[in-house]
Amino acid sequence: LNKEYHLYPEIDKEICIKAVRNHNKFKTEENLTDRERYFVNLVRDSDKIDIMVIQKNNVTDGETEILPNVLESIRKREQHKILKEELDMNEVSEIGTIICFIFDLNFRESFRIIKERKLIENKIKLLKENCAKETTDEIEEIVNSYIESRI
Repeated sequence: LNKEYHLYPEIDKEICIKAVRNHNKFKTEENLTDRERYFVNLVRDSDKIDIMVIQKNNVTDGETEILPNVLESIRKREQHKILKEELDMNEVSEIGTIICFIFDLNFRESFRIIKERKLIENKIKLLKENCAKETTDEIEEIVNSYIESRI
């Protein structure tokens, strides 16, 4: 990219920089133009989908309880902001935070991809193998209805 960087207009460079700078932030910058926000959201969705694919595809710690505040984020249909005291959370709670990514997706195509590739379905399957049925049934209902409403 560095070799060709000079070929792009300054405005495109700035959009790329903003997209990269905002890709993993809990909240994006406030004063983005519509075009900047489009590309920021595109990169953010791509990053979340990539994380869904590669992270937390098994549970090895033996924990069976999702942290209450992670479960509450799912119930409220919001992205979960990891608190300092949660940095060492158990694996089923980590899966819960990944599931919460869907509540910050921006594009219909992102929802189609996660449904088609069964990315969230596979995370829920892991929870079902490790957590109480009542909890996982509730999560599955919330998540599936949310995804369907966004497609």
